[in-house]
Amino acid sequence: AEATEAYEGYLTVGATRAFDAYVDDLSNWYIRRSRRRFWEEGDEAAFRTLWLGLVQAVRVVAPIMPFLAEHLWQRLVAGAEGAPDSVFLAGWPEPRTELSVAPCPARPIRIRFMPSDGTKPSKVIPPPATLAACQR
Repeated sequence: AEATEAYEGYLTVGATRAFDAYVDDLSNWYIRRSRRRFWEEGDEAAFRTLWLGLVQAVRVVAPIMPFLAEHLWQRLVAGAEGAPDSVFLAGWPEPRTELSVAPCPARPIRIRFMPSDGTKPSKVIPPPATLAACQR
């Protein structure tokens, strides 16, 4: 959504920042937290989720990083049944609401304040007010 808004406003810096934040989240939160699923279990769902996240990111960054996007598309998608030959023929990704978990945007924000090295937080951060409805 952030990248779409940036593109619609002709703000490539905003689109680049949204892409950078997404890659950071994907790397530091999904991949790091799912290492065991990739290495030990060989979890097919984990690999498919990562692949989908990468492919959608490539589609979003294609207008401002065309050569990188096309290179990644050829490595990730080319040759797959029914896949377009180029990232530029794939179209703009649409949100897939069927993949969404119950609407609770405050939950991931609270988790992100936890340190990544496993130590205790340096300060206790109270949960946002919107989190009260999500806690069960």
